[in-house]
Amino acid sequence: MLGACDYNEDNFPGYDELATITNVQSDTLDLTAADYKKIAGLKANEELALSKDPEGETYVTALKQLEKDCFFTEIITPQEFLPAYLEDVYPYVTDNSKFIINYRMAESLPEYLTAIAAAKEFDLGSDNYKTVWGENRVVKYLTPSTLKEIPTLLKEGVKSPKEGDVMQVNYAYSETEPSTGGDDGGDEPVEPTYTPLSEVMAQKSGNYTSKGEVVGASATSLLISDGTGIIRILRNTLPTFAVGDVVEVSGEIEFKQELTRFRSASVVRFLERKSSFAYPTPKTIDAAGFADYVKAPKVEYVSYEGKLTMSGTNYNIVIGDETIQPGLTNTLYVNPDLIDKDVVVTGYLTGVSGSSTKYPNTFVTSVVAKELPILLLPQVCFSILMPVITRQKELFRLSILVDLCFPTVVEVSWYTKMNFLPRRWDKSFA
Repeated sequence: MLGACDYNEDNFPGYDELATITNVQSDTLDLTAADYKKIAGLKANEELALSKDPEGETYVTALKQLEKDCFFTEIITPQEFLPAYLEDVYPYVTDNSKFIINYRMAESLPEYLTAIAAAKEFDLGSDNYKTVWGENRVVKYLTPSTLKEIPTLLKEGVKSPKEGDVMQVNYAYSETEPSTGGDDGGDEPVEPTYTPLSEVMAQKSGNYTSKGEVVGASATSLLISDGTGIIRILRNTLPTFAVGDVVEVSGEIEFKQELTRFRSASVVRFLERKSSFAYPTPKTIDAAGFADYVKAPKVEYVSYEGKLTMSGTNYNIVIGDETIQPGLTNTLYVNPDLIDKDVVVTGYLTGVSGSSTKYPNTFVTSVVAKELPILLLPQVCFSILMPVITRQKELFRLSILVDLCFPTVVEVSWYTKMNFLPRRWDKSFA
């Protein structure tokens, strides 16, 4: 048989209270970044956060965000997550202790900030970078031209996403576009994989990387060719490349004016400059040819004649019944003296705009006055200096000296401006 009595209480009143150790404290705490980090990392708090949303882990993610934001929210409240911190910092305090804690609290945050605070993390790995750059390039970071691939990576990497889910994507980044293989690919350069322009032109959307030679330029665009096709790169800025430059273009394409082109956000990178460049022989096209062209546009190098007109800042060429008027696409320069004159235009046709009136777009390489035929009238056994013939002021002057007595000699000299450069020829015909 066991028995017990309260001996101390009966014989020594107050003894038990004196023998009990107490540690009553009072303190004021101002939470610092280190304190928020400690609160977020406490095992007790991690377990508490997980218990509140074990499936979605919304509270776990928000608790991690506390370390970065250094403020409490309506999800991670001080009432729930400070007690574990106090118990860790003051493990031996007893009842009647008092602590005043100054902390930062964000209340009524906008919905998007609350979503960001609760965002889960998605870390890009080797497989993700391989998806971006392809199998033939060892590049383990993103660049300005590849940031747009993040939605695709999230779609592939996040399973069963819910509406309203927010992901924080962590990745390596470089402002410089890669030209060779990287960290574990050895010292040998890796040749990038370029999509032929003929394949790009066959599509209406998507992201592509191609290589080509600059064959034309306007005030807002470039044309490049790789031998399989020619494509327009919209830039919306004055060109910084010259014909003959070899460039790499990477970005999203779009289908506009009946042809595929790279969008203005595409990244164009200089690769090399060729020692020589020559335009191809142009195909001569007339009104009937343009009627066929607007039905099936393509990029081709042509030459055509018509009357140069100007409306606002737009230059057009009137041909035939005026239902088709080729436009000079953001051309860098046209001699104003040629307006309302018959001209010969040489350049690349690059699609069609307009509805009732069709405007085939031309990347101009030259606009010159149309030359009139010269008729030499016979003279009779004496010398004559024909008057100076002038048309298109300061653009074309012709003087002819004819001597049909003996020997028969015709001397011709003229001055003209073609392709915006003055030239002079002197020829004799016997």
